[in-house]
Amino acid sequence: MLHAKLWDDMRNGRSLQVVLLEIPLLKVREFAINHAFRPIVRWNVDSRDWAYLNTPKTVSHVLATTHPGSIILMHDIHPTSVAAVPQIIRSLKKRGYTFVTLPTLMQKPLLANLQYFGRGDFRGF
Repeated sequence: MLHAKLWDDMRNGRSLQVVLLEIPLLKVREFAINHAFRPIVRWNVDSRDWAYLNTPKTVSHVLATTHPGSIILMHDIHPTSVAAVPQIIRSLKKRGYTFVTLPTLMQKPLLANLQYFGRGDFRGF
């Protein structure tokens, strides 16, 4: 999550060197309108880890909803989510999935003022 002070610094025009940034969902549009200098990476698989707070349920949900080209949203603030990650990675690798950088996933450089949701799924605002 974007820390409140960092958010204020960005809104007030302070210079920052940011490569990737998770923006609170309700702030994405405001961020894009005011700071359209970076691509915004979203997701197309919501692990629902925040709702389940249960490692086996999170693992099961992610494995059932992930498809080639997915970007999976998880929250490292929940110990149950952190515990789910190694199981998810192992299972997806057994299914033949590989983990790649975002430019590799998108098969081209990421462009400012676009939102990226998964391979082949990018949109403007």
